[in-house]
Amino acid sequence: MARILIVADDLSGAADCAVACAVEGIDSLVALNEAAGDADADVLALDANTRAMAPHEAATETARLVRSCARGDGQILFKKLDSTLRGNIGVEVAAALEAWRSLAHRSSAIVVAAPAFPATGRTTIGGRLWLDGVRLEPDLPEMLEAAGLQTGRIGLEAVRSGRLPAFLQTNASACTAFVCDAQTEADLRSIAEAAASLQDSAIWAGSAGLARCLPAALNLSRCADRGAVVPARDGPVLIVVGSLAGLSRSQAAVLSATNDVAVITLRPRALLAGPRAEEWRDSQDLLVRTLAGGRDVLILLAAEERVDPGMAPRLCSAAASLIAPCRAGIGGLILTGGETARAVLAAFGVQFLVPFREVEPGVPFALASTDHGERLPVITKAGAFGDPDTLVRCRGAMRNLFR
Repeated sequence: MARILIVADDLSGAADCAVACAVEGIDSLVALNEAAGDADADVLALDANTRAMAPHEAATETARLVRSCARGDGQILFKKLDSTLRGNIGVEVAAALEAWRSLAHRSSAIVVAAPAFPATGRTTIGGRLWLDGVRLEPDLPEMLEAAGLQTGRIGLEAVRSGRLPAFLQTNASACTAFVCDAQTEADLRSIAEAAASLQDSAIWAGSAGLARCLPAALNLSRCADRGAVVPARDGPVLIVVGSLAGLSRSQAAVLSATNDVAVITLRPRALLAGPRAEEWRDSQDLLVRTLAGGRDVLILLAAEERVDPGMAPRLCSAAASLIAPCRAGIGGLILTGGETARAVLAAFGVQFLVPFREVEPGVPFALASTDHGERLPVITKAGAFGDPDTLVRCRGAMRNLFR
């Protein structure tokens, strides 16, 4: 039974939380579906794949997964939040709490929320998110209240008072959710210790910043050293940037400036036209030939075409189908964007990721296990994470693994 169950709304979120535990020596697994519910790992991170769903569908799926995968007393539930509060945050947290409370001995559980991730420039003041000193629009307490949760705000003074555990235990009957401010790693550690004091009567809700505090706060033991990570094969690296985030495009531009990386741009209309379209076939043939020649390849969606955000799942699925025949010809994958990562890995027959380290905060390195028994090195990255050189560093980390 997993000691910690993490439920995320996309794959990159599940992975960046799981690796936060893996780097502390805790046996961790990322699963693309609930079939891993009985997996032998201390930390199980599930991709619920609800980011693009309608709110009521996302809530229903979140509750279903919690009821399906939760196990006995003592387990901790961590509801992963996007660090800029994208997605169906309020309804998913409310659904997770209702499902958790329906289980034995958890009827009085509360939510302890802290979305900050200081290592990536994300902080929380007054319940509002700040990114590199610029206030963002989302207000987490309002999102939770709109979903029916009675929400309290806990400011920095209370977080740093040393009395937060006692405050939560005393006021647990007054609110169903508490949103905690945090500017530093030390703030998150204090929040984690307070949540841990409630044991399984608290649902942790946060980004990978809070997840990094799980092992110490819960006093989890380091698992035995499993030895060095060795890739199954050498070969070119395939980098797929499906995210349309401005930072991802900047990262792709920096990477494409390196002369030894081939760039293949996919037009959305060609992807949606499918395998019968000449442009699809030409792009696939070019990809196969380039990888066969030993060059690393960067796949991009054309930026000049306007894309309806609602089309993102179809585009990701189409791009994954185009790429899938190249599985045997690559040595590793770098995937940007949660929907992109899920679609490509599913097309490659991957059900599990075993994270083993971070390239940088929030950018996990993992081994994927395919249905063909292969072990493929994979780096996943949320679209808005990193700086302009992040993809260059990801490629360098992948190439170093083969040496």
